Amino acid sequence: MSFVSGKWNAARVAMSAVAAASLMACGGAGDTPTAGTAFCEGSCTPVASGTGPDFEGAVVLGPVTGATVTVYPLKSDGSPDLTNPLGTGTTDASGKFKFKLKGPYGAHVIAIATGGTYVSEADGKTVTNKSDLRVVITSVGSSVAGIAVTPLTDLMASRAKELARTGKSLADAVTEAEKLVTDTYGLPAGTSLAKLIPAFDKTKIGTPEFLAGLIGGAFEMCSSKLGLSESVRSAIYAAISDDISDGVFDGKKAGAPITFASGSILGSTAGTSDFLSCLSSYVATGKSITDNSIAVSDVNTQTTTVRTSVSGSTATPKATGLSAGSSGAITALAYGGKQWLFIAARSAGVVAIDITDPTAANPTVKKFSALATSAMGNSVGGVVPMLGADHPQLL
Repeated sequence: MSFVSGKWNAARVAMSAVAAASLMACGGAGDTPTAGTAFCEGSCTPVASGTGPDFEGAVVLGPVTGATVTVYPLKSDGSPDLTNPLGTGTTDASGKFKFKLKGPYGAHVIAIATGGTYVSEADGKTVTNKSDLRVVITSVGSSVAGIAVTPLTDLMASRAKELARTGKSLADAVTEAEKLVTDTYGLPAGTSLAKLIPAFDKTKIGTPEFLAGLIGGAFEMCSSKLGLSESVRSAIYAAISDDISDGVFDGKKAGAPITFASGSILGSTAGTSDFLSCLSSYVATGKSITDNSIAVSDVNTQTTTVRTSVSGSTATPKATGLSAGSSGAITALAYGGKQWLFIAARSAGVVAIDITDPTAANPTVKKFSALATSAMGNSVGGVVPMLGADHPQLL
């Protein structure tokens, strides 16, 4: 969140810092669902590979080393048949895996990657993978090559499972879930997420693979900003996947808050305005961006695509402020997991009221009186949201 004026950089920095730091809020686990337990629940046991077709691909957060990849048939309700593992393998130093399957396969199978470590594309730190990553494959032929196991495929698998559980056919659930994810991030229509291995090098700018890399890099930047140790911070990926399982990024799964990393609670704007703030940070300072000598201007087109798509996605609640309106003197925007009402307060500057809980008797109120001092020369008569920006901004 920033006030768009060169005279008010301090306000901009302060508000942006709140947005970036508030991807999650801390709280007790209580009866809230814990992220990442929907599929394996500790039961994804490696098995001996078969003698059938090759199963080959890569696990990418950054490239994940030492992850165990296990393939299962999918049941009609979208859950994996854990009693019938079809094959397993381990990723190498570049995140790649290759092993043989055994049959029978069924119409759909799911590969689940657990464990391993990776070097963060955001800050270069070595991170322990704490989130199971999944990818749904719609058919198995003589071989299955070029499979991507990424945050995007995990989002798709999470949504598809919930759609199938509530009555859609497995085929329709997978198709609908894939469309939601590709539309949300501006990937070309018809993109197969299961075949979209992210790329981070400069020569790939403008391709769907690089766009997938930008999206993954933004998620990794959010992970790095959590303030958690590298041994647990990647749990954010399972939390975000749980968030989209019901089709809406609101920090909840079926109406209940999502906990991760030993009691942290996912913010309501983690998948929307916080994500876009992380995207802005990643393209400016991300390790893979700087290592490849990529300037912000090099990726303007693709970052704009992501911003516009997230803002217009059906997964983005309109109350988040990414597509908010304004009456001129009053507007609402969300950042850092909270909903704020901004009021143009004339000689008092701008007043912000935390309206996240409309029943709160004493909501938090922030006053920015300096915006109406003689330095600006005028009282404040209007507040207008700047839509389509890399993070919520206010003029």
